[in-house]
Order: sequence, then structure tokens, then C-alpha cells
Amino acid sequence: MLADGRVLITGGRGGTAISSPATATAEIYDPIAGTFALTASPMNFPRRLHTATALADGTVLIVGGVGANLLSTQNTAEIFDPKNGSFTLVTATLVTARFLHTATLLPDGTVLLAGGQFAGATLSSAEIYNPSVPSFTAVPASMNSPRSLFNAVLLPTGKALLVGGFSDSTGTIATATAELYDPSNASFTPTGSMSTARSVLHCQSTSERTGLGFRGLSAITASSTFLGTAEVYDPITWDILADWLSERVPCTTDFGDAQRWHGSRHAGRKYR
Repeated sequence: MLADGRVLITGGRGGTAISSPATATAEIYDPIAGTFALTASPMNFPRRLHTATALADGTVLIVGGVGANLLSTQNTAEIFDPKNGSFTLVTATLVTARFLHTATLLPDGTVLLAGGQFAGATLSSAEIYNPSVPSFTAVPASMNSPRSLFNAVLLPTGKALLVGGFSDSTGTIATATAELYDPSNASFTPTGSMSTARSVLHCQSTSERTGLGFRGLSAITASSTFLGTAEVYDPITWDILADWLSERVPCTTDFGDAQRWHGSRHAGRKYR
């Protein structure tokens, strides 16, 4: 989301087939007008399975992803400026090309880029983007577990909580583990594990509890279904919340009281 409330939508699969190449197009959704409009220019490279992170100055950092085909992982990044609707390529490149990673804006304005996949491997490496240089610098320590399709959320303590995801090289088996990144010493420390292994999950910090982890998959198989449970992290252990009344794929979150809604189905649970 941009500072003015509009939403930037970038890249993705440029077709309905799973083998469709990535697109470089981008558009802006205006919630007041209820309209979508193409940006003044496309991205410099086609991307899917990348990240987009709003920076402190109002611009958006676009990082990595898969390019024109599944074999071309991007090691590039670019900046979207909402003032002129254009994308500018960052001169520095990533230490490691990656997709299915996470990007977390840290309190000092830098961005933690963690995990993901590259060349058929699930990554345990991480790096820091510094917008003032700009530059990408490897975090000396590796994560305690390789992760892709996981979630990362900034906690009120200033640390980042990295949760779940696929940890095997095939990217099909989820992990229940979690860890904390401390930007003060660039370290990763294991923390309490979830009761259920999850990937493709949603996690968000709240004012009342440290973190909420929702839904996800425990593995990818021909018969995989999304989990119907949620857990709370506070601050070392995970507590299970009541099961959902019905399956929701995917669902959104509106915090204050952590209420979940899904599309046109108005069944939800509140956590207070």
C-alpha cells in the first residue's frame, strides 16, 4: 500500500497457464475511485514471486522474483516512485538471486531480505538492503532453517519474527519452526515452534499480542488442503486459537481485534 492509500500491483504471471511467463506490467488501484490504472512505465524486468516493500520515503522497493521463465531467478531490484509512476533500476544487485523470499522493513529504514529459493535450493541466507547507499550486504549469520514461502513480521521489540515455510530442498514440506532476527547484532535466534507446520501462511503483529499466525499448508500434494487453525506467538511460545468455522483460501485480516473475513462469506472469528 502506498502512503496515500492507493495500492501498487506489480508483475505476476502474465497468463492463465502455470507456465505463462512473468510480466513487467504494473498498475495502481485507487480505492476511492474503485479503478485500476497502468503505471506510467512498466518495471525494468518481468517478475513473479518477488517482493514489494514500502520504504520510509514513500517509494517502493521491488526485489528478486522469477523472470521470463522459471529458470531465470532475478538478482535485480528496482524502486517505484509514486510521484511520477516510474520504476528505476537499483544499480546494486542482490548478493544472492532469490524468489519466494520475504522482505521486512526494519526500524532503521533498511530492509531484511531472507530465505527464498534459487537454483532448486531452499535458502538459509539473508541480506540487508540499505536505501541510503543503495546497497545489498549479506547478513554474516545464516538462518537456523532454510525457508521459502514463509512469513516475516516486525515485532514491537524491533526484531523480525520469521515463521514456518518450506524448509526442504524440494519446497514441498513445511516446518513449524520460527526464529528471531535481531538487527542490533545481525543474528538469528531460534524461538518457540508452532504446534503445526505451516507454509503459505499469514502472520501479523498486533498491539495486544506479539504475533498471529494463520492458516497455511503443511505440505504440497495432489490432495493438499489449507489448515483451519490459527496460533498466537507471545512472546516465546505459540498458543492455538479455535478452529475456523469453515475453510478460507485466502483470507484477509483487519486488526484492532484481529477479525478475519473472506470474500463474500461473512463468517469470521474474533480474537481479543
